[in-house]
Amino acid sequence: MKKALKIIGIATAALLLLAIAGSFVLGITPLSLGLHKPVYTDSGKALAGYDAVSYFQGKPVLGSAQYTYDWQASRWLFSTVENLHAFKANPEKFVPAFGGYCTKAVSTGFAAPGDPTIWLISDEKLYIFSSEEVKAEFIKDPESITAACSKEWH
Repeated sequence: MKKALKIIGIATAALLLLAIAGSFVLGITPLSLGLHKPVYTDSGKALAGYDAVSYFQGKPVLGSAQYTYDWQASRWLFSTVENLHAFKANPEKFVPAFGGYCTKAVSTGFAAPGDPTIWLISDEKLYIFSSEEVKAEFIKDPESITAACSKEWH
């Protein structure tokens, strides 16, 4: 009986470690571990190179290597010099909530990659999501999801 319990314990621990390792490979980390960067970057670029200011102008556009700014250990690209200056003057206004990680994932305690083409501006804040489905969930109940995110975000 003791041997069977020991084997079950070892197998359970191995499965747990495998699950954790798999989540890291997918870019999903528990926020409680504090291993996530303050801003999600794809290939070293915040918002995968989209101009953060352009979201607030109605449609995100890709930035240019000609107009860059390093902030919060991330490289931000902009489509115009005007957008670059606007961001420099007030980055907090334009930076996506919860570092550009998927808002729904953050609300459940995880830092998961967001897709910068799936976005929403709500209460003058940019939110990024991993899918249209989780964006739809957010639209149904933004208050409780942002409250949960605020509790989880470190």
